[in-house]
Amino acid sequence: MTQLDIDLDQMGKPNAGSNALGIAGFITSVLGLLTGGCLSPIGLLISFIALFRAPRGFAIAGTIIGFIGSLGFIILGLVLGAALLLFTAVGVAGIATVASAGGIDGLNTVARFKDVAGAVVEHREETGSFPASLDQLSGSGLSADRITDPWGTPIEYTLVSEGAGFALTSAGPDGALATSDDYSITFDGNAVRVILNGQEHDLDGLADILNGR
Repeated sequence: MTQLDIDLDQMGKPNAGSNALGIAGFITSVLGLLTGGCLSPIGLLISFIALFRAPRGFAIAGTIIGFIGSLGFIILGLVLGAALLLFTAVGVAGIATVASAGGIDGLNTVARFKDVAGAVVEHREETGSFPASLDQLSGSGLSADRITDPWGTPIEYTLVSEGAGFALTSAGPDGALATSDDYSITFDGNAVRVILNGQEHDLDGLADILNGR
């Protein structure tokens, strides 16, 4: 066999010193970062599979970058999900207020307040009065995680204004009520008082929903 035949025979064969899957995973992971994390989970998966092939340099880098991008994608999804739940209630300005006061956890907390408050108001429309406790909402379709704040503490529900209104309170990150990091909404039958991370804010849209407007 001539040297030319040997060279032609080697053409088209994968380089024994490369890991094509690792390179593909690395490129996909990098593209994932540039697209807001959309491709990051795919890059992470490809790179992880490529870790079982040598050499592993690109596969390791792709796995790390893919993991970071996927984590960012998940966080972005949580933010957008909570924001969408609140949009019809408080509008863009209200979402900005909540996000500024409490970040992702603040958005999630107020989104859960909105869900619980909606179920409470629906109970009043059906029975003529607010429930004495959240246990009475068991048939409302409100899932257990919606009556728990993002830190795993049950949301406290109390009647106010002699039963004409109600309050929902989250103990906040420290898990203790009546401290400076609490979140709460208090509806007195007409207006809503909102406390976010210990500070009072205006979210007029919530009052409209609770008043049936």
